[in-house]
Amino acid sequence: LVWHLAYFGAVPVGGCGLFVHRAGAVAFGRLLEIDIAPSYQGQGLGTALLASVIDLARETKMQALCLKADADRWVRG
Repeated sequence: LVWHLAYFGAVPVGGCGLFVHRAGAVAFGRLLEIDIAPSYQGQGLGTALLASVIDLARETKMQALCLKADADRWVRG
């Protein structure tokens, strides 16, 4: 399990967990959470956080990434 953190300056404001599954030589990742503190949302930090996880997946030759989304838990504006 690897946690990636999003920072605003030196302040941690969010994170994303990545669990790597391996089956022989094949690996894929499961995103566990993508969270940004409400007061920092809308500034591209979640997008940047996800991009860094995708870059890691590419660098480590993962075959796929998956994320389970639960619409009942989404914050609605």
